[in-house]
Amino acid sequence: MADFDVLIAPAVREGFGRTLVEAMLMSVPVIASNTGGHLEAVEPNVNGLLFESGSIDSLENQLRTVLDNKHLREYLTRNALRSVGKFSVGDHVAAILDMYHSLTSSGARS
Repeated sequence: MADFDVLIAPAVREGFGRTLVEAMLMSVPVIASNTGGHLEAVEPNVNGLLFESGSIDSLENQLRTVLDNKHLREYLTRNALRSVGKFSVGDHVAAILDMYHSLTSSGARS
């Protein structure tokens, strides 16, 4: 994957775009359909690009945009490396613990 010019994730209603996160960790720019779990991983025009699901023209436009613009690729991959940390196991566990702590401190019982 590290040798890819770009990763395209066309799936519709993807539960979670793990391949997107893996590509981001390898500094590969990502383009994903604007549905499902892709929306959790991709912040449009910041750490990746989204295209309108089902629209080959939209996908083609985004692909041309990223392939034709070296500065954009560098910008997206730099931001992607910063953003994928929120998907680490440690951060996930901390978020769950914070949620439980807030529930128990507010008087709610699990």
